[in-house]
Amino acid sequence: PEAQMNLQAMCLTAPVIFCPPTYFGCPSDDLDPTFTGTPTVMPGDVNCPTPIVSYIDVITTNTSCLKIIHRTWEATYPPGSASLKLHSTCQQTIYLEDTQAPIISNCPTDLTVDLTASCDSTAIWFVPTAEDNCELLYFITTHYSGTTFPSGTTQVTYTSLDRCGLQTDCVFNVSVIGSC
Repeated sequence: PEAQMNLQAMCLTAPVIFCPPTYFGCPSDDLDPTFTGTPTVMPGDVNCPTPIVSYIDVITTNTSCLKIIHRTWEATYPPGSASLKLHSTCQQTIYLEDTQAPIISNCPTDLTVDLTASCDSTAIWFVPTAEDNCELLYFITTHYSGTTFPSGTTQVTYTSLDRCGLQTDCVFNVSVIGSC
């Protein structure tokens, strides 16, 4: 009877673990579980202590634009509180890919400069901005605000490129009309 009482008070069931969902993000994201998700873990039965959770990452794909990580979560009991054989695992996939092109905001509309008014062919506009969900490689332009333009129509292009080769352009025309 005494042996049966001790057996009834022992932890005999593996912990229960439910993995967080697949995480989708950018290659530069912080991979701390605070951001990627943590599993839900509970004791296997009422006689079991609170499980300890750990994880191991295995990177299966690793390029600058795509990283795939298989994160294996494990729930075990504290040492000495249950059999070492009582543990549970689950696997979470962390998928880091840049699929979104940069965004250029406040692209100017076509401008017209009339030389008749002031004999000055300088065009001024509000400079657009670029941002990317992962990492911007560069944001360049063919002409700057405040540049003097020749008679006729000149195309102005702002180009934004991210580290994964995704590009966005902002295009408008500056037309110089009239004569001085």
